[in-house]
Amino acid sequence: MLKSKDQVLSVFKEFHASVERISRQKLKVVRTDNGGEYRGQFEMYGKPQDIELEYKVPKTPELNGLAKRMNQSIMERLKSMLSHAKLPKSYWVEAMLTTVYLINRSPSVPLKGDVPQRVWTRRNVSYQQLRLLRCLAYMHVAKYQRSKLDRKSSHAYSWGTQKMSLATCCGISLIKGGTEPKTGNNKKQPHLPSRLLSWSRH
Repeated sequence: MLKSKDQVLSVFKEFHASVERISRQKLKVVRTDNGGEYRGQFEMYGKPQDIELEYKVPKTPELNGLAKRMNQSIMERLKSMLSHAKLPKSYWVEAMLTTVYLINRSPSVPLKGDVPQRVWTRRNVSYQQLRLLRCLAYMHVAKYQRSKLDRKSSHAYSWGTQKMSLATCCGISLIKGGTEPKTGNNKKQPHLPSRLLSWSRH
């Protein structure tokens, strides 16, 4: 996630390398919203790479309609996930990554019902790793982290399937405790992890 716009170039370099490695084709055109973060160093990076930069006409949001609608769709699904899982707003990053992950693996109308991830990678998509956001999970405890009488697994919460790995991000277990979200009622809520702990592969 970008914390500030000055990180755009460094993140784009990673994206550029990843795109060309996966697709085995050269990136030719980048269309931007004419923001200042796409000027200067960004332009200097694009020229030797033969990347053509297309700039949208200022104050013409109608030319950026597709991206705006996708952003709105992501936000609506993100809020629905947080509400259904009874998670505080501080977990919006995990919900957003899960939302985008699911969109990329769902049938798409422009692709005539095909799945974006399958078209992009030319590989069949697996759904076995999908889990509900904040569902109960069991995280294996390594032998060096426990004694002979300790449990071999620990209760945890699933925070959604991340886009960078076929893994499910798990949080600190109920056994170790955590913090409770603030809700509008007085009902006792299950403990939520205060930080992410590890990856649990399926």
